[in-house]
Amino acid sequence: MTVTAPYIRSAAALVAAVPGVAVHLTLPDQSVIAGDSDDATMCGHTFRSLVIDQFLDGSGLDHATLTIPNADHITGLISNGRTGKAAARWFVSPLPAPMTVETLREAGHTKAPLQALVRADADLGVSVVAVRDQSGASTPTELDDAAVAASAACVVAHLLATAGLSSSPTGTTHPNR
Repeated sequence: MTVTAPYIRSAAALVAAVPGVAVHLTLPDQSVIAGDSDDATMCGHTFRSLVIDQFLDGSGLDHATLTIPNADHITGLISNGRTGKAAARWFVSPLPAPMTVETLREAGHTKAPLQALVRADADLGVSVVAVRDQSGASTPTELDDAAVAASAACVVAHLLATAGLSSSPTGTTHPNR
Protein backbone atom coordinates (compact mmCIF):
# COMPACT_ATOMS: atom_id res chain seq x y z
CA MET A 1 0.00 0.00 0.00
CA THR A 2 1.28 3.43 -0.90
CA VAL A 3 1.53 5.95 1.91
CA THR A 4 -0.02 9.21 0.73
CA ALA A 5 1.31 12.69 1.44
CA PRO A 6 -1.78 13.66 3.49
CA TYR A 7 -1.47 10.49 5.59
CA ILE A 8 2.22 10.94 6.44
CA ARG A 9 1.72 14.67 7.14
CA SER A 10 -1.18 13.83 9.48
CA ALA A 11 0.87 11.16 11.24
CA ALA A 12 3.79 13.56 11.67
CA ALA A 13 1.53 16.25 13.12
CA LEU A 14 -0.08 13.80 15.55
CA VAL A 15 3.15 12.25 16.81
CA ALA A 16 4.64 15.69 17.40
CA ALA A 17 1.59 17.11 19.17
CA VAL A 18 -0.15 14.31 21.06
CA PRO A 19 1.34 12.74 24.20
CA GLY A 20 1.67 8.98 24.06
CA VAL A 21 1.43 8.58 20.28
CA ALA A 22 3.82 6.47 18.24
CA VAL A 23 4.06 5.90 14.49
CA HIS A 24 5.70 3.07 12.58
CA LEU A 25 7.03 3.85 9.11
CA THR A 26 8.48 0.98 7.10
CA LEU A 27 10.37 1.76 3.92
CA PRO A 28 12.03 -0.80 1.64
CA ASP A 29 15.45 -0.03 3.14
CA GLN A 30 14.64 1.07 6.69
CA SER A 31 12.12 1.06 9.49
CA VAL A 32 11.38 4.01 11.74
CA ILE A 33 9.47 4.01 15.00
CA ALA A 34 8.85 7.49 16.34
CA GLY A 35 7.19 8.92 19.39
CA ASP A 36 6.22 7.28 22.64
CA SER A 37 7.43 3.71 22.25
CA ASP A 38 10.05 1.65 24.06
CA ASP A 39 11.61 0.74 20.73
CA ALA A 40 11.42 4.24 19.20
CA THR A 41 14.29 5.22 16.96
CA MET A 42 13.41 8.92 17.14
CA CYS A 43 11.14 11.32 18.97
CA GLY A 44 7.97 12.70 17.43
CA HIS A 45 9.50 16.09 16.67
CA THR A 46 12.40 14.50 14.80
CA PHE A 47 9.94 12.42 12.79
CA ARG A 48 8.01 15.59 11.96
CA SER A 49 11.24 17.19 10.72
CA LEU A 50 12.04 14.06 8.67
CA VAL A 51 8.64 14.23 7.00
CA ILE A 52 9.03 17.94 6.23
CA ASP A 53 12.54 17.42 4.84
CA GLN A 54 12.03 14.20 2.85
CA PHE A 55 8.39 13.18 2.42
CA LEU A 56 6.22 16.31 2.46
CA ASP A 57 4.93 15.71 -1.07
CA GLY A 58 4.72 11.93 -0.63
CA SER A 59 7.73 11.18 -2.84
CA GLY A 60 9.63 8.01 -1.99
CA LEU A 61 6.71 6.37 -0.20
CA ASP A 62 5.46 4.06 -2.99
CA HIS A 63 6.33 0.84 -1.14
CA ALA A 64 6.09 2.18 2.41
CA THR A 65 3.71 1.28 5.17
CA LEU A 66 2.68 3.58 7.98
CA THR A 67 0.74 2.66 11.08
CA ILE A 68 -0.40 4.63 14.09
CA PRO A 69 -1.03 1.96 16.75
CA ASN A 70 -2.83 4.43 19.04
CA ALA A 71 -5.46 5.31 16.42
CA ASP A 72 -8.91 3.78 16.60
CA HIS A 73 -9.25 1.73 13.42
CA ILE A 74 -12.90 2.69 12.95
CA THR A 75 -12.99 6.40 13.81
CA GLY A 76 -9.35 7.37 13.26
CA LEU A 77 -9.39 9.18 16.61
CA ILE A 78 -6.51 9.13 19.04
CA SER A 79 -7.65 8.64 22.63
CA ASN A 80 -5.53 9.24 25.69
CA GLY A 81 -7.39 6.44 27.47
CA ARG A 82 -8.39 8.65 30.38
CA THR A 83 -11.84 9.37 31.73
CA GLY A 84 -13.46 12.43 33.29
CA LYS A 85 -11.92 15.87 32.85
CA ALA A 86 -8.63 14.39 31.61
CA ALA A 87 -10.28 12.52 28.71
CA ALA A 88 -9.51 13.78 25.21
CA ARG A 89 -9.79 12.69 21.60
CA TRP A 90 -7.43 13.96 18.90
CA PHE A 91 -7.74 14.15 15.15
CA VAL A 92 -6.10 15.99 12.27
CA SER A 93 -8.01 18.64 10.38
CA PRO A 94 -6.88 19.19 6.77
CA LEU A 95 -7.66 22.89 7.23
CA PRO A 96 -5.41 25.67 8.49
CA ALA A 97 -6.03 26.52 12.14
CA PRO A 98 -8.19 29.64 11.58
CA MET A 99 -10.51 27.75 9.22
CA THR A 100 -10.59 24.77 11.59
CA VAL A 101 -11.63 27.02 14.48
CA GLU A 102 -14.31 28.70 12.35
CA THR A 103 -15.61 25.34 11.13
CA LEU A 104 -15.78 23.89 14.63
CA ARG A 105 -17.62 26.94 15.94
CA GLU A 106 -20.13 26.89 13.08
CA ALA A 107 -20.69 23.12 13.30
CA GLY A 108 -21.46 23.29 17.02
CA HIS A 109 -20.31 19.76 17.87
CA THR A 110 -17.95 20.97 20.60
CA LYS A 111 -20.16 23.36 22.57
CA ALA A 112 -19.71 23.63 26.34
CA PRO A 113 -19.02 21.63 28.36
CA LEU A 114 -16.98 20.25 25.44
CA GLN A 115 -13.97 22.17 24.24
CA ALA A 116 -11.93 21.93 21.06
CA LEU A 117 -8.29 22.95 21.22
CA VAL A 118 -6.67 23.59 17.85
CA ARG A 119 -2.92 23.48 17.25
CA ALA A 120 -1.67 24.79 13.92
CA ASP A 121 1.05 23.03 11.99
CA ALA A 122 1.58 25.32 9.04
CA ASP A 123 4.69 23.45 7.85
CA LEU A 124 2.63 20.29 7.40
CA GLY A 125 -0.46 22.17 6.22
CA VAL A 126 -2.78 20.71 8.86
CA SER A 127 -4.16 21.37 12.33
CA VAL A 128 -4.29 18.97 15.27
CA VAL A 129 -7.52 19.13 17.26
CA ALA A 130 -8.14 17.88 20.78
CA VAL A 131 -11.74 17.52 21.90
CA ARG A 132 -12.25 17.28 25.63
CA ASP A 133 -14.99 17.64 28.20
CA GLN A 134 -14.29 20.41 30.71
CA SER A 135 -16.91 19.06 33.11
CA GLY A 136 -15.92 15.41 33.01
CA ALA A 137 -19.58 14.46 32.63
CA SER A 138 -19.44 13.04 29.08
CA THR A 139 -19.21 9.32 28.58
CA PRO A 140 -16.43 7.98 26.35
CA THR A 141 -19.04 7.30 23.67
CA GLU A 142 -20.38 10.87 23.84
CA LEU A 143 -16.85 12.23 23.58
CA ASP A 144 -16.12 9.93 20.62
CA ASP A 145 -19.34 10.98 18.89
CA ALA A 146 -18.56 14.69 19.32
CA ALA A 147 -14.99 14.25 18.06
CA VAL A 148 -16.10 12.20 15.04
CA ALA A 149 -18.74 14.82 14.16
CA ALA A 150 -16.19 17.63 14.58
CA SER A 151 -13.68 15.77 12.41
CA ALA A 152 -16.31 15.17 9.75
CA ALA A 153 -17.23 18.87 9.75
CA CYS A 154 -13.58 19.75 9.08
CA VAL A 155 -13.33 17.22 6.24
CA VAL A 156 -16.52 18.54 4.64
CA ALA A 157 -15.29 22.14 4.97
CA HIS A 158 -12.00 21.09 3.34
CA LEU A 159 -13.82 19.37 0.47
CA LEU A 160 -16.00 22.43 -0.08
CA ALA A 161 -12.99 24.76 0.00
CA THR A 162 -10.93 22.65 -2.41
CA ALA A 163 -13.90 22.24 -4.77
CA GLY A 164 -14.33 26.00 -4.97
CA LEU A 165 -17.42 25.98 -2.79
CA SER A 166 -17.86 27.44 0.65
CA SER A 167 -20.46 27.15 3.35
CA SER A 168 -22.62 30.17 4.05
CA PRO A 169 -24.12 30.99 7.47
CA THR A 170 -27.42 29.58 6.23
CA GLY A 171 -25.85 26.19 5.62
CA THR A 172 -26.12 26.37 1.83
CA THR A 173 -23.20 26.19 -0.54
CA HIS A 174 -22.27 28.49 -3.35
CA PRO A 175 -19.27 28.95 -5.66
CA ASN A 176 -16.57 31.29 -4.39
CA ARG A 177 -16.48 34.50 -6.39
